[in-house]
Amino acid sequence: MTGRRGRRMLAGVVGLSVLVGVVGMPSVQPVEALFTDPEYASATIRAELKPPTLISVVCVRPPVGGGSVVTIQWRWPTTVPYSGFTATNARWKVGTIDPYTMPTTGPVSGVYTSTITTSGLGALLGSLLGANLVIDARATTTTSWTSLQASSITYNAPLLGGDPTCPITNR
Repeated sequence: MTGRRGRRMLAGVVGLSVLVGVVGMPSVQPVEALFTDPEYASATIRAELKPPTLISVVCVRPPVGGGSVVTIQWRWPTTVPYSGFTATNARWKVGTIDPYTMPTTGPVSGVYTSTITTSGLGALLGSLLGANLVIDARATTTTSWTSLQASSITYNAPLLGGDPTCPITNR
């Protein structure tokens, strides 16, 4: 009997020790975990305006007394934000003059008409000597955003006569 009693006693002492150990343990404390990472990511977002679409151009040699040299028909894309654009949103560069103020009418069915004119001595010299001139059209907003690319016309009047050519390049 001593053997059984001893084992029971031992089991009781072990059980009591475990119970005292569990009860006597400190409670679990809340912990805040933080994670920091020295790496980061970056990206470049590029929003670009499209220049106006040049539809047609009529170019003539400047009359000696001055007058129309280039007449351009153009339009804005029909998507937002261009649906709210007007002729004032077109920025013209003629040769080295930027911005060039060009008389514009319209729109008629969404099409604007802009005209470059000459007068006086410039018309006389241009009618005799010919000219090469690049005309750029860009889009601009009231917040000073301007399209990077330009639709363009290259006015080329040969020396001493002949009809000028004006090929269009739309971007």
